[in-house]
Amino acid sequence: MFIVFWRDNDPPPITAETGLWRFTGPAQGTIEHIPFTDGVIYDACGRTVRKTTVNPTTSLTAPVVYEVISTSLEWTNRLNGAQLFTTATNTVDFAGDMQLGVWAVYFSRATLRVS
Repeated sequence: MFIVFWRDNDPPPITAETGLWRFTGPAQGTIEHIPFTDGVIYDACGRTVRKTTVNPTTSLTAPVVYEVISTSLEWTNRLNGAQLFTTATNTVDFAGDMQLGVWAVYFSRATLRVS
């Protein structure tokens, strides 16, 4: 799956709501931040455990394509086609009530434009 988005600030300010989506079950530690206020992407899209990936060198203040692959043999995220993180171990998990633009109290509508 992929999404095109950009942020007003990169990294976002400490007061920013940094959630992007919820595509995982209710496991603990699965709040996603794309990116968090430290600039690092924390994502659990399609898996049971959130991964701490990287602080991308690409600025997120211009439109970017963010992609996630979640299979039983792989979890990978990419930005504009460049791999950020990958692992060969993954437990696939997609929520029954998936949401775009929100995760718990981390609602992103004020700081995120989705195309």
